[in-house]
Amino acid sequence: LQVVKAAEYSQRAERQYLASTVLPVKRAAILDRDGGALALTVEMISVCANPKEIEDPPAAARKLAAALDMKEDEILARLSTPGTFVYVMRMADPVVARRACSLGIKGVFGQAEDKRIYPQGALASQLLGFVGTEMKGLEGLELQYDAQLSGEPGKRTTIVDDRGRVLEVVHEDAPAPGNDVVLTTDTAAYTHQHMPTDYPV
Repeated sequence: LQVVKAAEYSQRAERQYLASTVLPVKRAAILDRDGGALALTVEMISVCANPKEIEDPPAAARKLAAALDMKEDEILARLSTPGTFVYVMRMADPVVARRACSLGIKGVFGQAEDKRIYPQGALASQLLGFVGTEMKGLEGLELQYDAQLSGEPGKRTTIVDDRGRVLEVVHEDAPAPGNDVVLTTDTAAYTHQHMPTDYPV
């Protein structure tokens, strides 16, 4: 009996391993002196999949293509890749993403992701700059105050099986939110100044 149990435990251990996941932190806002938003972070939903859990890739691709208005062969290629995670559609409209996830396809799920928006459009774009797909500042104030706006992401360590399913959370460090950057002028001033020269306070 002990020999049988030892073999069972050994096989179970071989099918489990530690995995670390970064817990994203929401990028803080850039505001004018009256609290008006110049740069904000909004939540979008990416449609993702665990290819190892997809029981019928062609059927899943056909249903997802109709729900997401994508090419069926493109989705099938993604669902057929090795590994335990793929993006089917990144940063989809929340309504579209929920429609796809509500199909009940095992292995398909939604994942919240952040998107940077600028309510004033091109207004003050030379000053504000922009961020990349990973929400890191690349130009202007977004770059200059990247550390302040970004905060610190968290980290979660889990035990997962060979299909990538979480079995147990071992440890978790919560994210530390960033801090808003407040400018010295208001939005109305930016409207009259296409090339503003104000600086944050």
